[in-house]
Amino acid sequence: MRTERGREREKTRRHPKTQSIDRAQRRRPTLSLKNTAATAKTKTKTSSNPALLASFYDQFIAAVGHRLSPLRLAQLAGAAATARAASEGGTPAAADAAAAFLEAVAAELSSSVRHRSTADEGLDGPVLLLRSLATQHRIRGAGGPEGVRPAVRELRRELERQTAASQAASGFGGGGGDAAPPAPPPAVSAAVHATAAALAAADGDAGAFYRASLARLAFVAPGDGLLSAAEGEQLALDVGAAALLADDVYSFGELLLHPLIAEALGGGDEEQEGGGGGKGKVARGGKHPWLGALLRALADGDLPAFEAARAAHSKEIAAARPAVAEAAREEDGPLRAKARVCALFALAASLPPEGRRSVPLSRVAEAAGLKGGEGEAEFLVMKAVAKGLVRATIDGVEGSVHVSCSSFGFF
Repeated sequence: MRTERGREREKTRRHPKTQSIDRAQRRRPTLSLKNTAATAKTKTKTSSNPALLASFYDQFIAAVGHRLSPLRLAQLAGAAATARAASEGGTPAAADAAAAFLEAVAAELSSSVRHRSTADEGLDGPVLLLRSLATQHRIRGAGGPEGVRPAVRELRRELERQTAASQAASGFGGGGGDAAPPAPPPAVSAAVHATAAALAAADGDAGAFYRASLARLAFVAPGDGLLSAAEGEQLALDVGAAALLADDVYSFGELLLHPLIAEALGGGDEEQEGGGGGKGKVARGGKHPWLGALLRALADGDLPAFEAARAAHSKEIAAARPAVAEAAREEDGPLRAKARVCALFALAASLPPEGRRSVPLSRVAEAAGLKGGEGEAEFLVMKAVAKGLVRATIDGVEGSVHVSCSSFGFF
């Protein structure tokens, strides 16, 4: 006695239409890992060809741009401008041409009746994005950074205006209203801060670059598409090196907690012998373990860890950032001076509050690795007070110092 399944199988074999469908399904290509890898490789080649990307915008995107959202059109125009400048050799003339192209797109977008009626996204943000990207190209153009300083200031003011208007209309700032203008998208805010960072980099101002980049990172998250893996890694290297070299940066916690930075710097501490005979922890893993080790040592105020990282990664530091290697090499160099101030912070924070944060100068000298004893410790405290990093009083009779607060808060 045949089962129901057997009868169905026999019916399928005998039915000619079913056989033809089955043969068609067998001929249909299936998705395999090999096919997927080949497709991904093809896409990578296409996206890595600057001239092809620029041509794609001219021949296709420009024709259908009115059907795209203003923000998406601005992002595509920015990618096309960067690709066009790269295909022309990245010269100052090419950068100026890319900026002129973006400025033209911004003017067209501003005058577009269709885009002005886009209520769900707004127009101010995409236009601000195009202006920011154009200014970045102008910095690399023939005029250099001097000609764009007013433009960068205006971009930041416009971003603040849009943000404040959105917050006030939504009731966040104490106002109210039913039709609140949209807040600038993260891509727009990140672009404005990236422009400020580009200007600071052109000026060689490590502190300004660090602060602008940190503000940019506040609007960037892993997987949001605003930064590629290579761009994120490069940004982590640049902003981390700027934090080390800037003479007015002594707080590193916010930087180290950002997911993109943490991934690039790595973790996993390992004990290592320091240059001064002590032992410290050296971070392992990540693309730039030397940078993570130095930043964490400064954040913790751990001078032995700083010396251990400097000794363990000296070749990597010299190859990646010669300026950092030079700053860390000298005994009285700026990076070691920063490490000593961070050690003073850590020592003051570790003191019990009932002791009014008073500590002997000899202990300060020991924590900061000062061979000159109390005299050098007193000078270290005086420099920190003069820079506004700490608020402290020195008791020359008792040979102690009372630290009440640092630039990051009261103890």
